[in-house]
Amino acid sequence: MKLVNFTIMPNEGTYRLKEITKEEFVEFVKKNKIESYISFKSTKDILEDLTKKEIELNKTRCYFNKDENYLAVVLRDGNKFRKTLTADDFKYYYCEYQTL
Repeated sequence: MKLVNFTIMPNEGTYRLKEITKEEFVEFVKKNKIESYISFKSTKDILEDLTKKEIELNKTRCYFNKDENYLAVVLRDGNKFRKTLTADDFKYYYCEYQTL
């Protein structure tokens, strides 16, 4: 399952986003093999602390090449950066993608 830090739709297709709780996010991460596309070290560190699972830092652009589900994390206040972020500063999403 891919893990991204955006909700932008990079491919043509049908997307369904469902906001999930932080606890649901942790369960998804623990139960699935994660292919990380987290590009910010601070986000990576927060997610590792939250899930107790290693999250790879990856600045490669993410594409969806088939029907798949993925997880997304997004800052609640958009691009407002604070000196210290916590897991509560993020929204968590379960996303479904289908090709056209």
